[in-house]
Amino acid sequence: MKTKTIPFDLETAKKIQAGEIEGKIKTRDGQDVSIVLWNKKDEDGYVMLAIIDKPGTDFVASYTRNGEMTKGHEGVLDLVIEVPDIEPQFKPFDKVLVRNKDKEGWQSRLYDMYLIGLGHATQDNLCYEQCIPYEGNEHLVGTTDKPKED
Repeated sequence: MKTKTIPFDLETAKKIQAGEIEGKIKTRDGQDVSIVLWNKKDEDGYVMLAIIDKPGTDFVASYTRNGEMTKGHEGVLDLVIEVPDIEPQFKPFDKVLVRNKDKEGWQSRLYDMYLIGLGHATQDNLCYEQCIPYEGNEHLVGTTDKPKED
């Protein structure tokens, strides 16, 4: 699967570690990271405690909520997030059908963008897990039917 690296975001990292969304927390130089403490009490602002999976040993480090190991310096051990690189199938203002769960009826909307961790955003500022083209699927509006496989 093709992936891309995005800047560290605390809420996205929590969702990844909880298994709610797909992705990995990594260091800038590509090492895997597990955050073991999110609310560490520290007067200097280092609120996360993480284990870096270094070959042969684990390394424990403290981080700011922005994923910085050293405030104001960009370093190779700063945190980033690796997520699937989902090629957008839709363009803004495309007509689409959307829903979150299979038991919900399809609704017609105008597409806006894909937001990592939230899903397919529509022009009315709502997000959905499932999104299919409107054209060719008009008969699904209001139903819970599955779209035909191509």
